[in-house]
Amino acid sequence: MPKQRWSLGSRLIRFGSAPEPRVAILVCVLWLLVLQAYEPWHLSRGYRPSQILSGLGFFLWRIGFNASESRFVAVTVGLAVVVSLVYLSGWVVRSFIPHGLRKKSQDVLHGQNLRADAADVLTRAVPAITGALADSEVTWPALELALMESRLRGIRERWERLAGRARAMSGDELATDYERSLGIGLSAIEGRNGFSRDLVKLSTALIAGGDWKRVREFLSETFLSAAAKVTSVMDPEWFEEVRNDPKAKEALRIYEQLVEKSLVDAYALDEGPFCSAVGPLRAYYPLIARDRRRIRPASLWDWRRHTSPC
Repeated sequence: MPKQRWSLGSRLIRFGSAPEPRVAILVCVLWLLVLQAYEPWHLSRGYRPSQILSGLGFFLWRIGFNASESRFVAVTVGLAVVVSLVYLSGWVVRSFIPHGLRKKSQDVLHGQNLRADAADVLTRAVPAITGALADSEVTWPALELALMESRLRGIRERWERLAGRARAMSGDELATDYERSLGIGLSAIEGRNGFSRDLVKLSTALIAGGDWKRVREFLSETFLSAAAKVTSVMDPEWFEEVRNDPKAKEALRIYEQLVEKSLVDAYALDEGPFCSAVGPLRAYYPLIARDRRRIRPASLWDWRRHTSPC
């Protein structure tokens, strides 16, 4: 895979996703407004402001003005002091945040950065993909839709396989496999789309009671219900046309080479083990809302049906 080169937009998104730059920009703008309002360069060195706001603005101004009587130097030094204080304050505040909460916040920030990078990689790869589709009836939006349809089919098949495994396992196998896969499947749908918020608690209680018949019924019915709620976004005939088109196959190969890994890395935290449920096209694509410009994860089943690629 070629080495990524971040665009200016991607760099700005990564920079602006942290709180310190936004706070620093806000404080700098407020300080410049205070300077414009009070014009401290017209005041004598012995001036003592009577208000707190003007006093703070004059204090930052005097730090630079004491170093040089140049107005430009004084403002530049004041801005540098403001930015330094904001970043220092952020470092102090973060030191009091519990480690678990801080790590979760860092993971969220890291995921936002990865998604911004992945969106940039996808945007830059679209010309090569559309070039491979030249003179074909298949368009890039249609191929995108086929990738999402393939993902949804893969997710539906994953739920059905989990239901079949739950029905076929012995009691000991259920107890062993629960933590590894069955329980993870329950936690993925717990409290979502009409499912109970206590799925894991209920299944754990049934397993502890040793009523394996009820455990099998509970797990299989829950997973089959999840499979039934995974909808479709593409007619089967249209999907097969896109899937079997020679130029679409070449475009899919380019997509896998240039884009797929970046998207997997960006959305693995959101989709977890379902990243590997790719369906018949054998290629990962994030489940995104087609009525939004930004790429974002969508529900594993909550989809509106589409009858055209647009």
